[in-house]
Order: sequence, then C-alpha cells, then structure tokens
Amino acid sequence: GEYFSWLSHDDKYLPEKIKTQIEYLSSNQEFQSCYSDYMVINDKNLIINHVNVPYYPRTEAIKTLFGCGYINGCTMLIHKDCFEHVGMFNPDLLYTQDIEMWIRILSKYHIPKVKQYLVQERHHENQYSITRNKALNEEAMRMYVNVFESLGLFTLFNSKKTDEHKKGRAQAYGYVWLGDKIVYSRQGYSIANNLYKNSLNHWNSIQNP
Repeated sequence: GEYFSWLSHDDKYLPEKIKTQIEYLSSNQEFQSCYSDYMVINDKNLIINHVNVPYYPRTEAIKTLFGCGYINGCTMLIHKDCFEHVGMFNPDLLYTQDIEMWIRILSKYHIPKVKQYLVQERHHENQYSITRNKALNEEAMRMYVNVFESLGLFTLFNSKKTDEHKKGRAQAYGYVWLGDKIVYSRQGYSIANNLYKNSLNHWNSIQNP
C-alpha cells in the first residue's frame, strides 16, 4: 500500500483514523506523515483522559524529541515514499525505534498534527511499557548520541554560520546541549562527560560553557 501505520496490540484506532489522515496528506502533499491527538482508556475500555499533543515547528520538534517522545506512534501515518528518503526503522533499537524514526523524518520534513482524537491508548498497571523504564532510558541515551552525530544535527545550532571557526563553535554548542539533556535525566553521566570533551575538542575556549 501507499501508507504505513502501526497499532499496538492493546490500543485501538477510532474508525475514521486512517481515512482522516489519508485525506489530510492528500490535501497537503508537501508533508510525508502526520500524527494526531489521542485518548487514554483503561482495561475496561473507559476513557480516562484526552491528550492534546503539542505541535512544534521542525527544528523545535527535533530538539523536543531529545528527551520527550511527545508523538504517540500509533497516531502516525507515513507515506511509503518517506522511507525511501530517510530509511527504514532501526531493528537494533528495542524501545526507541519510533523516536529515532521521527527525528530522521524531521531532519528532512515537517510532521504536522491532525487536531482530532484518532487513537485510544490503553493504560493498566502491568503493561510492558511501564516496566521497561531502565532499559529504555539506557538505550535512549545511546540513540540520542548516535542520531545526533549521524544526521549532523549540529546544524540546529548553526543556522547561518559557514566558516570553519563558527562551524566548530556550533558543533561545540551542540555537544554541550546534548550533554545537558542527558545530565538532566540524572543518568548517563559518563556519556555526557564524553559529549563535553567532544565540545572542547571542537572549541577549546574559556568561553565554551
């Protein structure tokens, strides 16, 4: 088919989910994917919350995803052409393959939001996603570093700077920013320490924060 979307085994699509998003992308062909708001249900299928997911412009969306997976993966719809430009999901990532994919998509495209509740996400005490936090956090920190470097996301801090000195300074700011993001989680101090060292390698100055 032309579109990809997944549904986790204990969540639910609303009947109009796919139709609504296909119509949206068909009417806005500059986009390759979109996401939506969603509801939270319990193990008895009762609605316990309505989640209005934020929308961010592309650069802010990338920065936000380093530490906050604000997009519910089941609400996404992705045109197959998108994968030809950004690649497939990374099977080596057990927990964070969705966030890594959103960052890769955002490195090339905007991801807009459809302002409708199109998915019901189920919450209950023993669900797998609640019991995996430690392994998820460890994988996330490694993933952040890998995707930041492989995509050259230093450009987020280097909007109009082209000479080598300013490029190095922008890369230094990028490593400091990512190190601070990781330290904020109160984990991964050794990873953050290496990021700060990389920052100094790019800009060895007393002005480097």
